Amino acid sequence: MLSISEELKQRCLAGNIPCNVLIELTHRCNLSCKHCFIIQDNRPELSADKIKDILDQLIDEGTFYVGWTGGEIFTRSDCCDILNYAREKGFFQILLTNGTLIDEERADFIKSIQPAGIEISLLGASSETHDSITQVPGSFDKTIKAIKLLVQRGMAVYTKTTLMTLNISEYEQIKNLSTSLGSIPKNIASVLPKISGARDPQQYTISWHERVKYLQGESLKSSFVPADDETSTASLICRAGRIAAAINPHGDVMPCVVFPLVLGNLAEERFKDIWHNKNNRDLKEIRELRESDITQCVSCRSAAFCVRCMGAAFLEYKDFRCPASCSCEEARWKQYQFQSKK
Repeated sequence: MLSISEELKQRCLAGNIPCNVLIELTHRCNLSCKHCFIIQDNRPELSADKIKDILDQLIDEGTFYVGWTGGEIFTRSDCCDILNYAREKGFFQILLTNGTLIDEERADFIKSIQPAGIEISLLGASSETHDSITQVPGSFDKTIKAIKLLVQRGMAVYTKTTLMTLNISEYEQIKNLSTSLGSIPKNIASVLPKISGARDPQQYTISWHERVKYLQGESLKSSFVPADDETSTASLICRAGRIAAAINPHGDVMPCVVFPLVLGNLAEERFKDIWHNKNNRDLKEIRELRESDITQCVSCRSAAFCVRCMGAAFLEYKDFRCPASCSCEEARWKQYQFQSKK
């Protein structure tokens, strides 16, 4: 029997209703994380008025979850105005931030808009580790302060940690720190290439030996999309381009922030015309792609444990039909964990 949320998602899938949309407010950031996949683009950012208009369009298309990410969302001086507008329109909002720009006043504002969740990047259990990754001294202390301010106000805070060679030895301490602060730890062990396809960040991917040493018995998050939770039934096909969409700071509509296949631009077209464009071959193929079409994945011994990321495949090979190395590794890890319990 399906849960209410899963039944709703199934109905959205049947009609390609974009119930989850992740909006990149900006690519600007006050940190410079070593593993960041963002590439700066000199095109102008969408104005606050244009973003509000896009939100109105999304309402018409059935969107009810909106995630806000960057860069760092609070580097935009009009961020709070935009978030407040989304609140007035009735969206469930998820905020993704590094937390360093959240003070008492901003924490009060965040509480006032009642977000469904807040994800704050926590990249180490110590200032030495965290700040060495962000490359900004003092960022750890500011992040911890933000978590405390939000938790004190009764909000659901998730700490998001990308596990890398740079911080894997602190895994248990990071998890314990998050819990002690009253937040909920959320960890992934996949490092993506840059949006350009450059694989520089992947030099920090943990080895199989490090997985076994530090993560034995641990179940990690596979999805890069906060609003599109995995179900208990694994699937080779993710939901990007079907019930999930992304919009970058310049108005490009994409299946997902980590799947930068541009479907159209909102400075030139309405969202509905882009999302329901029957002449877009890529979009048609994404929606018609079935597990049986990916023969090399279906025949894989770890297929039953896989949640395949088309975006990661696109970044690595410029082809979303290929298996992504991070998806393969996560599936192999889940299989190993399952078999270890026997």
